[in-house]
Amino acid sequence: MCPGCGKLQPPPPLKESDFFSLLGLPRKWDVDVRAVDKAWRKLTRQTHPDRFTRARAVEKRMAQQWTARAMDARAVLREPSRRALYLATGQTDLPEQGGPEVGDDFLECMFELQMAARMGDDSVAAQVEALDAANLEQIATIMRRYDDSGEGLEQIPALIARQRYLRTARKLASPASE
Repeated sequence: MCPGCGKLQPPPPLKESDFFSLLGLPRKWDVDVRAVDKAWRKLTRQTHPDRFTRARAVEKRMAQQWTARAMDARAVLREPSRRALYLATGQTDLPEQGGPEVGDDFLECMFELQMAARMGDDSVAAQVEALDAANLEQIATIMRRYDDSGEGLEQIPALIARQRYLRTARKLASPASE
């Protein structure tokens, strides 16, 4: 909103702003989800399209842009892994194909777990959960260090990519839970 006239202004270009600044939050991983929700509510109260039903078409379009951007920001910043990836790369998701290297040992482990799951090995689910917990803890450790130093996010994309493999292994290990 324009502080002078109170009119809705276009959202800043994506290249000039990020989700943290959009919601007025500090650019760090350890963000309270309640603070994300509160900031999102504050922004959407001001810019929601329902407030502009009688406005000109250009203002309606700007309100839709603000709302879409706010929804994207909230979705990414509420989820720790997506927030970590966003801080590390500026991206909200990994590409479906050709993502970061996860390591040959990890890929071999995933292959073996998936084969064991297909063979009906009941221990696979617990193994996948343990790997996932260790992976998430590694992400959290790196991100806490980042919050303190502002550096050291190089491993994050690969660790987030590992989560994708672990989700697949989890589905194979416990098909009834889908």
